[in-house]
Amino acid sequence: MSVHLHNARNIMGWVIGIAAFSPFALCLEFLSPENTLSDITGRVTYSGRPLNDMTICLDSPGGVHAAYCALRSDGSFRLLRWTEGRAGVYRGRYNAHLYTHRRHGPSLPAKYANPGSSGVEIEIDSDWSDLNIDLN
Repeated sequence: MSVHLHNARNIMGWVIGIAAFSPFALCLEFLSPENTLSDITGRVTYSGRPLNDMTICLDSPGGVHAAYCALRSDGSFRLLRWTEGRAGVYRGRYNAHLYTHRRHGPSLPAKYANPGSSGVEIEIDSDWSDLNIDLN
């Protein structure tokens, strides 16, 4: 009977140890560089002129909206997380596209409205801070 009790204590010790360590493991996962938000600012121009009255969106390779921002009058922006609305973008590769909500907004070739055809690919690194996009 004492052998069974000893095995039960060992098993219970492992279960308690794993349960106690798992919150720390989850915290360590969020501290990895891939899960660190980078503050991304920049400016979008078309043939050298700043774009405004438009929104820039970044989509993950799977087509999920990851970040966005309305362009200011000088074409500048600071990207916000799509789901949380807070500043920052996770490390990775994204496809960018632009769109306007106004009927008579800026005129751009239609390809820039689609992340698959825009040709604007952006690689975000953990130390990235400024991005300048000149569309032709």
